[in-house]
Amino acid sequence: MEIKEILTTQADELLDIDIDVLNEELDTGCYTHAYKKECKALIDAIARKRALTRSSKSAQVIEPDTQPTVRTLHPSALSPYSKPDERGEERGGNLECDLAAIRKSSKKVSEFKAYIERHPFINEDYIDANFSLFEPQERSALLGMRKFSEPFLEKYFDSLDHNALAKHQEFSEGFFMSHFSDLDPRIVLEDGINTWRDKDSRSSKLDVFLRLKGVRL
Repeated sequence: MEIKEILTTQADELLDIDIDVLNEELDTGCYTHAYKKECKALIDAIARKRALTRSSKSAQVIEPDTQPTVRTLHPSALSPYSKPDERGEERGGNLECDLAAIRKSSKKVSEFKAYIERHPFINEDYIDANFSLFEPQERSALLGMRKFSEPFLEKYFDSLDHNALAKHQEFSEGFFMSHFSDLDPRIVLEDGINTWRDKDSRSSKLDVFLRLKGVRL
């Protein structure tokens, strides 16, 4: 849940301890300077409003049946990846923090996959711009969850899991022949998704190439 959203939609329900939790999250969490400044301003406004209310009603006692319903926030509600963003760049720059939190989980692979599923904005362009933030295991998972263009696969070929690439990605016969020494032909031709893995759909050029390489599948 976003701190700004909490402060703007649940201000009247927050306890003082909730405000303290939100303040601490802003101070220690990975948020942009502009986002922190905006949230701090909202917190200050809430504090001023409550101070005025308390001073004008200091002698008033609220009866039990008229007390407002309050809901205490649990710190886990502020997990950086507990809720998907409605817009990809909502918290721009938080990917590194989100990944760091996921890696602490005992089920980091499944957590990472769930995170990617919840964030469709993490596409080829986004991954290209943030490629260095992903660890090898995460890159392997991405190959099974996103489709990448051949230029992208070529650009990062040496940093990708070749077996995952062979099984999950679509690429040309030329790409396969160019990287034949690194791509397991059995995976490409038996488990891959390329239409030309079917012998009847292959070009004569690829058939000759495979025969010369001793591949009989």
